[in-house]
Amino acid sequence: MTEFLIIVVLTLLGAKIIARFLPGSRLMGPIFTIGIFNIMGGSLALSSWWETVFSVLLGIFFGMRINKDLILNFRKIALPLILLVFWYIGLTVVNGNILQVLSSFDKATSFLSVIPGGLGEVSIMAIDYGADLMTVTSFQILRLITIIVMVPFLVQKYASKRITPPEEANFIKKEKEPLKMLFLAIFSIFGGVLFYLFDLPAAFLTGSLFFSAIASSTMPGLIQRPPDGLNNFAQLGMGAVIGTSFNRESFVAVMDSFMILVIITLITVASSFILAYIFNKIFKWNYLTCFLGVVPGGIAPIMILADQIEIDIGLVAIMQIIRLITAIMIIPFIFMLII
Repeated sequence: MTEFLIIVVLTLLGAKIIARFLPGSRLMGPIFTIGIFNIMGGSLALSSWWETVFSVLLGIFFGMRINKDLILNFRKIALPLILLVFWYIGLTVVNGNILQVLSSFDKATSFLSVIPGGLGEVSIMAIDYGADLMTVTSFQILRLITIIVMVPFLVQKYASKRITPPEEANFIKKEKEPLKMLFLAIFSIFGGVLFYLFDLPAAFLTGSLFFSAIASSTMPGLIQRPPDGLNNFAQLGMGAVIGTSFNRESFVAVMDSFMILVIITLITVASSFILAYIFNKIFKWNYLTCFLGVVPGGIAPIMILADQIEIDIGLVAIMQIIRLITAIMIIPFIFMLII
């Protein structure tokens, strides 16, 4: 109980402090305060049950930003999505070979260290393939930290804060209809469970997001957006979950391979800027939309930041899901062919 109270206090304190400097404070604050606490020797942890709750809530809110027009026009974004898939396949092969040349890591460790996927999913693959788990985790954490720190500064400098209501027009209602909210929740949870049973990446987040998007696009009259307080709660909670994933051992391992880590991370981040520029010039999309859609910073952190600025969050959601599926479900098949 004491540990949980410490997490709550650090979460609220971090959000309040970071709000003075950066957007996305409900996410960024807990990451920094709890992360630093753990790196300094603490051992705060949250049950995986909490991560599931926060993932489903965020998936519901994110999914409701994907509208019917975006789904109907999916063919128009098929080409950039295909380009995104091949870009990250190529990037992973290049980074993996660079890491293997510059270090003494085996091929499995090198390849899995640079996959632009989620920390949890990649760690599970590292165990399955017998890779060095600490090394893989260290590389993944540094990439996550670098992008999480960098993106809010970019957003603050170039983005306009969202001034329109977060609800789509169909969901703006004065009266609260609990049954419609309950139906949306059950439908979205079903999606998360279904994705989990099929062992899909970030199952509860992507599953609830996907099913929430279906509901908002096909049956808007049957559902209603939950109170925004739940969205804020989920953002704070996800920040706490990410913060508790940091520890002193990972930090020390990062320092031991710091220069190689920096080189690989810079290549990954630079590639995101380049790919966003290509999308911006060829497909005429807003640059920040493109960048947040392709940057491998974790689907939850990126979506939370995207939700607070005036960009096409539905497009960002689709690109992030495709990127994650590529990293977790497509690239490993290629990996099996080259080891």
